[in-house]
Parts: sequence; structure tokens; C-alpha cells
Amino acid sequence: MINIGQGAFSGTAITSITIPDSVISLGDGVFSSCFDLTQVNIGSGLTTIPRFSFYYCSSLESITIPANITLIEDSAFDRSGLSSIVFKNTSVEIDDDVFFLTPLLNNASTAEDFLIIDNILICYYGQDSSVTIPDGIVNIAGGAFSGHDLEEIIIPDGVTIIGSYAFYKTGLTSITIPKSVVKIGVAAIGYDYSVESETEFAVEYTIYGYTGTAAETYAATSDKFTFVALDKTTVTLDTGKISSLTNTSSGIKIKWTAVSGADGYYIYRKTSSGSYKKIKTITSIMFLKSLCK
Repeated sequence: MINIGQGAFSGTAITSITIPDSVISLGDGVFSSCFDLTQVNIGSGLTTIPRFSFYYCSSLESITIPANITLIEDSAFDRSGLSSIVFKNTSVEIDDDVFFLTPLLNNASTAEDFLIIDNILICYYGQDSSVTIPDGIVNIAGGAFSGHDLEEIIIPDGVTIIGSYAFYKTGLTSITIPKSVVKIGVAAIGYDYSVESETEFAVEYTIYGYTGTAAETYAATSDKFTFVALDKTTVTLDTGKISSLTNTSSGIKIKWTAVSGADGYYIYRKTSSGSYKKIKTITSIMFLKSLCK
């Protein structure tokens, strides 16, 4: 037997399953609504866990994803009882809504800003609009930041995969993709959703990256995307110098000397114990002053 068809065991009373090494493919929803299923062993022949494979398997609390699995499709564990998972392959591509309404997500949502398992960023729970993804992350799962209002995201070098819908409907208009990224999933970057037409659509977006990489390939998928090659031109600007800081009733007035060649400025602020956060973007050249509220 090399294939198990769509919904083959759906709704049955099985309590455990071992998928033989000879099986190379499963149909969608193959074990969906198996409410008594508690143990799953995945054989070495599979590379994909299909859509809705373990949908509503409410007794399935833990699973190990072996190294041979390279793709987990959307909603694979949707509404299951999954609260613990181990990834033997950190390069596995994880689609959107794989763990939707599972304890894995719900129990973690009150803890840290990030849910990270085996160096895979599964989900972001924070409220900051400017986010730096922690060092050591190699994989951003599908939908990890979907729906969060973001102004800036910093992706560290070392990330290799950005899953489908990872930054979907975030309000971002630009992103810098490190050279280490080799795979970017469907609608991962630069897409929003229309309630009226119930469709997703690409938005005007700037993708900064390196020629010949996944960033350039992804940017070519829509005429709404502009690709800016970071390896083409290097420009070194002079350091800007603040000439005065004045307290006013509406905030702090900052004056600085114009930097030759600059077409805009970012203004960052920090508290004594906090970290720097961007509070203002000057997109047109404004010589000598800006008001920070």
C-alpha cells in the first residue's frame, strides 16, 4: 500500500495509528474527526501532511513530526487537542492555520510575545508595531503575524523559510528579506483582504533583498511589488547631527543638519530601561526640523 485515500479513516473510533513506511501519500482529511485518536506514528515514506489530516481529533494531544516531512498543509491539525509537538526537521514548511483553535496556540497566548518550538516561530502574540524576530529562528510558520498591525519587521539572517500568509494583512508596506531565506510561501508578504469581495489582493509593496534569491523571485509574482536589490549599490551617507532639542507643550522639537543624499529620516526614541522604537518616519526631505509628539 502506497496511498491512503481522502477521508479513509474519517469519523472512525480508532485510538492509534502507525502509518507504514511504504505509504508515500495521504488524502485530505484522512483522519479527520477521529475523536478517540491519541497516538500517531508517521512512517518514513511520507513528505507531506495534507489539509485537514487530523482536523477535530480532539484527543490527540502530542505528536512528533519526523525529518522526512517537508510540508504541513493548511488546517492539518485544526481544532485538534494538540498541546505539544516536536519537529525533527526545522526546515518543514508550515502553511496557514495548521494549528488553528488548538491548545498549542491558545495556552501560549498569555505567555511570551512569541511561540517558538524547535527554532520555528509558530505565532506572534505581542502588541508592538515594531518587531524584531529573535536570533536563532530558522523558520517563520504560515500565518505567524497574520492580522497584526505592524509598522516594521526585522528578520534576522539565518531564517530560511517564510510560510504562507506569514505577514498577511499586517499593514506593512516594505520588508527586508535576508539572503538566507530560500522559500517564501503563497501570499506571505504584501497581501490584504477585501471584506466586500471576500478576496485577497496584493498591495503596493517594496521588497528589499538580494539578486538571485527567494526575495527577488517572490517580488516578481505581482506587479504591485517593487524589488530593491541590496547588493547592487552601496551608498554611505554622512552621520546626521542634532543641533538642538527643545521641550514644547506638544512634544519635543528636534533640529538637525541635513544629510546630503538622504531622501528621508527615521526617528527613534527609548526610555532609560527600554529599547529603541521608531516613532516617526520623514518620507520627504524636511531640512533642519521635525516635531515628535
